[in-house]
Amino acid sequence: MNYWEGQEFQSLEEWLHRYDYPALDPLDWAQRLWDAIWGSSDSVFTRDDITRSSDSLKDVDLPDSCWIAKGSPDELGSFQTNAIYIREDYLRILRQIISCVEVKNHSTSMDVDDNEPRGDAELQILNPFTTTREFKLGQAIILTGSPGIGKTMFLHVLLRLLLQAKQSILLQIAPEEILLFSEFGVHELRNADNRSRAAVQLYNLIPRAWCLVDSNTHIIEPSLFIVQSSFTIVVAASPRAERQDWVWKRPPSDGGIKLCFKPFTLEEAIISAQFQIRTHPTEHQLKYWFDRFIPSARTAFTWARNPQVYEAWRLDASLDTLHDKKLTASRFAVDFACPVQAFDELPHHIFAHYPDAPDELTATCQIATRYLADKVITKLDELTDDNRYDLYRTYLSVLPLKVAAGSCLEILFHQDVQTRHSWKLREMQSSTMRSMVHYTFDADEEPSHHLVLKVCGTLDVCPNPPPSYEAGKLDVHHYNHEQLRSRQDLKPNVLYIPTARNESTLDSFFYNGESAILFQITVASDHGIKASGIDFIRTVLDINTVTYIAVIPLLGSPPRHSPKFLINKKLHSQYNDIQYYALQYSR
Repeated sequence: MNYWEGQEFQSLEEWLHRYDYPALDPLDWAQRLWDAIWGSSDSVFTRDDITRSSDSLKDVDLPDSCWIAKGSPDELGSFQTNAIYIREDYLRILRQIISCVEVKNHSTSMDVDDNEPRGDAELQILNPFTTTREFKLGQAIILTGSPGIGKTMFLHVLLRLLLQAKQSILLQIAPEEILLFSEFGVHELRNADNRSRAAVQLYNLIPRAWCLVDSNTHIIEPSLFIVQSSFTIVVAASPRAERQDWVWKRPPSDGGIKLCFKPFTLEEAIISAQFQIRTHPTEHQLKYWFDRFIPSARTAFTWARNPQVYEAWRLDASLDTLHDKKLTASRFAVDFACPVQAFDELPHHIFAHYPDAPDELTATCQIATRYLADKVITKLDELTDDNRYDLYRTYLSVLPLKVAAGSCLEILFHQDVQTRHSWKLREMQSSTMRSMVHYTFDADEEPSHHLVLKVCGTLDVCPNPPPSYEAGKLDVHHYNHEQLRSRQDLKPNVLYIPTARNESTLDSFFYNGESAILFQITVASDHGIKASGIDFIRTVLDINTVTYIAVIPLLGSPPRHSPKFLINKKLHSQYNDIQYYALQYSR
């Protein structure tokens, strides 16, 4: 039984009346949302057309439409949007939440066949809370990830799904303000923290309610009223330890469940931008941003039209401060990865958090782009040609500096390939999945071919054993795409390296007068094959014979799992005559 001043509570309605918790004004966004969705048989999501400008990016393919959840200015206005774009990652996180809290497995159309991304047109958004599933009670779930990637927006998506399923919900998105959604409408629980007994009473009345909390600028951790309850709690929070410590204050103190959102992609940012209320960046401005800075939609929408100002105010000035503290890049990265140390806002403008494969239930932070990696390691480690290789090996062992290692690897390989006689190559084999083709190789097998620098200064892929003559000297030319418009612009026996190190098409290519060898240099475990680079060589430069070589770090002994290289199945069918090789770099 529930008691308040010696009296029993027979219902939630009586509890609300006794504590004098007021119902919201009928015009409040929360009450209007309740009126529209509570128990509704209509989907809470709609399809909306994707509109693009006449100067849109030619090499970025987007679907014709996307899923959205519409919202009012009162609800979403602070995010400068009029609708919530349903990211594919939202469905992944939703599946993981259901998997974590469900009492037993339940087959659903939300299940996926493999770990590949699903095409937007394939997605069926069904409400998992309207089924006959049975959920565990009292779960603690932390939804984390980099700032500006839609964690709070996901809570509003979850709110809609729960409302449609007629589930009671406690929502906290502002300090000292808890909204209770129930069969009696929406009520504001004022001064709830001063009524710890009320939390126990409420749990006994509606034990299956969900608590949704946005850990934002004004809320470090959930209200004491919520923490002291035994409800299932879902908190959207940054990776900062102070925003996740609350989970140890409630039984059982097992650390809860942590799920990490993936950062935004350029394609997602372009789609999401069309729902912005204010003037948003162009596709070209967004591409410039995502090639260089953090993959955060919110930050990109704010700064992508003035990236030079952002770089000077937010990056360069802060890096100067870190340099004055005599922090090395490795020390800085390890400290942030904990993440106990806090250097104001700087880390979130350099690092992004990525879910770990294969289960994606854990996450690590990494420098977001090679451009940022170059800035960090040049400023903090005073990188030179003399110390680059040693630092490269150091960066490989520090996961947050993986991109920095990739940046060094690109320069090291381009230096060494100019004079080195030969490199071992392993031919990669393909396997076809639902929508992608995966290329991998067996690191235990002997190399099948060699990349050889001949005396005449040309590169060639030769079967084993490699020729024994001395190496020549490779000619190198740095270019931008404006300089290469046709095959007539090329000179034979030249290694062409893009001037822009963030080039989205390729890292370099060698042209021998008839064919081309395309190099893609990466330290990532899974990497997309840059089909746009192959298309550039095939279509723009009119070179039909292309060899693809992935340059990766030495895997070690015994070798770790070899990386995968992925290409869209449809695009792969156009390039099925290409030979794919892996080159493990070492000195």
